[in-house]
Amino acid sequence: MKEKYDRREEILQSMQPYMEERFQESGSSIQKKLEEQGDEFWNGMRGKIERVFVQVKNLQERGQKGKIAYLVCSFMQCGVHLNRMLLRIEALDEGFYLDEQETADCYDLQLLQDAYQGDMAFLHQKVSEKFIRVQNYELDEVSKVYSEYYNALMYRIMKSIGSLIMRTVSESGVRVSDSLRIMYGEYMGSVAVIHVSDAV
Repeated sequence: MKEKYDRREEILQSMQPYMEERFQESGSSIQKKLEEQGDEFWNGMRGKIERVFVQVKNLQERGQKGKIAYLVCSFMQCGVHLNRMLLRIEALDEGFYLDEQETADCYDLQLLQDAYQGDMAFLHQKVSEKFIRVQNYELDEVSKVYSEYYNALMYRIMKSIGSLIMRTVSESGVRVSDSLRIMYGEYMGSVAVIHVSDAV
């Protein structure tokens, strides 16, 4: 039986210049949107964080959750398959990923959504122009790789609002660790510390 030829690496190499050029354009557009709609973006984010800490407070009052030591924000790869930009916000006690009581919510990143969908339509069209009989799994691979540009952008955005997030935590009334960490990274994977408070 003839082995199926895997073109994904070839397609990704061919699309790399288009990805870089497209994101330069989209990045500028998103920056402008942030300047114009930054308050709206932050208010939506703050609302989701507050909802998470309502869950935390209820569990802490019942003695089912310890002091919050980590607030982990994760760019959700599952959203890529749904053509949506999703950010998961989760509060964890000192057990970190061993914390058994889930307190989390997802923020739909509407600010990025239009740009991302436009980018994917453009890139998928380019793939179809350059390769015959393009398969869905090949387009999915392009989407997955390109989404990392948006993942990196969200990391920078989250780092820039770390102090605002920390203030929201301090106003929530929940019990927190002496050294609360705000972190960003993969869901249930590697994460980076983007803000630390020694006294919340």
